Amino acid sequence: MPTNKTTAGNAGRSIVSYLQVLFTGMDLHRMITELEAERARLDQAIEALERLNSNKGMPRRGRPPGWLKKQLEEMEADEPAEAESAKSAKA
Repeated sequence: MPTNKTTAGNAGRSIVSYLQVLFTGMDLHRMITELEAERARLDQAIEALERLNSNKGMPRRGRPPGWLKKQLEEMEADEPAEAESAKSAKA
């Protein structure tokens, strides 16, 4: 019975050829741009979680950290605009 052994070089070439067939006719530049944007969003989420985790085990006292306060203020500023657009859409 023949075995299907591939070397790392052959596996790499087969993946590249598979991707070429898969993405033929697609806008690769757009895909790369979207993936980079997603990576930036993931990096921001990881950074926020790491910041929150760095204070774990220590009691939080006083005001929230400046970076958290700034993000909360930005979110609150965006909410009224969204509420107004929802009201105008219903009318």
